[in-house]
Amino acid sequence: TVTTGNGADTLTLSVAADAATTGKGDDKITIPNNVVNTGAIDMGAGADTIHADGNSGITGAVTGVEKITIKDNGSMSVDAANANTFNGVDGFEVVGVDGTESFILAGVASPATGAASVADWSSVVFTNVIPKFVYDNAGDKFTGGSSAEVFEIPDDSVVQTLTSASKFAGGQGEDTIDVNTATAVDLK
Repeated sequence: TVTTGNGADTLTLSVAADAATTGKGDDKITIPNNVVNTGAIDMGAGADTIHADGNSGITGAVTGVEKITIKDNGSMSVDAANANTFNGVDGFEVVGVDGTESFILAGVASPATGAASVADWSSVVFTNVIPKFVYDNAGDKFTGGSSAEVFEIPDDSVVQTLTSASKFAGGQGEDTIDVNTATAVDLK
């Protein structure tokens, strides 16, 4: 665990299990390309940012962050617990470079546990980012906001029917259902 003081600190968490606690400054934590961070991140007070330096992810508990930035053509994958935490932060934003970046909610940890993802990011502000929900469990329920979200059913998905038990609420944006399966998906 890395612990910092009250200055404006800059850290890179290069090992998946790295954990960090920062102080009152405006701090920045970078998650490198191909790292899915599983350690707890507590960024304390200040205007704090997590930066995805490529295709990065977070499944450890994250608190105290107000913004996620994503490198050009990169992505940040998060689990449902973090998406719900970010949704509860007033003015939380996810910022890309030119709109080719993705913020992905998938069961980053759920294939091992078989857990469903129930997530809401209706209050998160997305700028130059494609927000994407990936269905990987029949019980997944996602709520989007005013952005143009993508609801994806990948080829290897166990989801073959979208019903009231596995649903989405797209919000006000122009949303897309992306079905990438060899078999039919029943939209009930």
